[in-house]
Amino acid sequence: MSAGSAAPTGAIDRRLPVPGPWQAPVHTAIDALRARIDVPVDAVAVARVNEVEGIAGLDIWLVAAGRTWIFRVIGGEAVAFPPD
Repeated sequence: MSAGSAAPTGAIDRRLPVPGPWQAPVHTAIDALRARIDVPVDAVAVARVNEVEGIAGLDIWLVAAGRTWIFRVIGGEAVAFPPD
């Protein structure tokens, strides 16, 4: 795994506590968080992942830098939720 990305495309990250189909969106959220704050991948923990009712997306709770961050990932794009 490189320092610039959470995981190689298509790779299964056995450290993630989520099912395989959810891993790509979780990595997208981690990458979005790392674009906001300067933290290494290993300093980000997945706290919770929920499917969003009515749309094909996930709400992903990440913990880093002493706080919880929530991202909604839909169609491969991560947006801070609620939006800033």
